[in-house]
Amino acid sequence: MSTFPSKTPEKDEQNLFETTDKLTHRLFGSCSYKYKLALDGSFPDILYKERNFSLSLRLVDAADGKEKLNGNIVNVCLGLCDDNGDWIHETKEGQAFLKGKIEAELYHGSASFVKMAARDVSRNFVNKTVNLVVYPKPTVLRYSGESSIEERIDYSLIEPLTIHNICIKAKKRE
Repeated sequence: MSTFPSKTPEKDEQNLFETTDKLTHRLFGSCSYKYKLALDGSFPDILYKERNFSLSLRLVDAADGKEKLNGNIVNVCLGLCDDNGDWIHETKEGQAFLKGKIEAELYHGSASFVKMAARDVSRNFVNKTVNLVVYPKPTVLRYSGESSIEERIDYSLIEPLTIHNICIKAKKRE
C-alpha cells in the first residue's frame, strides 16, 4: 500500500514519470515522480554481517539526471525487503535487522547513512539476497526560504531508490 498521496495540484502541472522498477511499484503502488534518489558513488554487492557500511545519496531530476538542490529538508528512510516486496524488519531473534540510524535528512540534494550494519545473513531469503530501499517520507518542518538555486521539493514527487540483489554473508575472515 502506498504512503504517498495520490494527487496534489503540483503533480498536474509537471512532467512526471512512472517508475520502471517492478519492486518499487510493488512496495509503493502506482505513483508518478519528477525526481529520484541516486547513489552518490558505488555500493558493494556483498555486505558482511555486523560490518559497517555507508550509503550516500543525491537527488536528481528524473527527466535529465541533473542534480537538484532542495532548500527544504526531506526525511529519507532506509529499509530492507525481499524479492516478493515483503519488508524485513527484524532478525529471527527479534532484533532490528539493520543496526544504525535508518533515517537521514535529504538537504541541498544529498543525504548519507553512516555506520550501518546488517545483523543477519541473507541466505534465508528468496534468491539468498535482499534489497535496500531508500524512500522519502513527510517531515513536520516547514520550508519558508527563498533561493535562486534551491527549490522546495515535495517528498511525494521523489522516486525511492532500490538497490537490488544485496548478498549479506557471515563475518569475513581476516
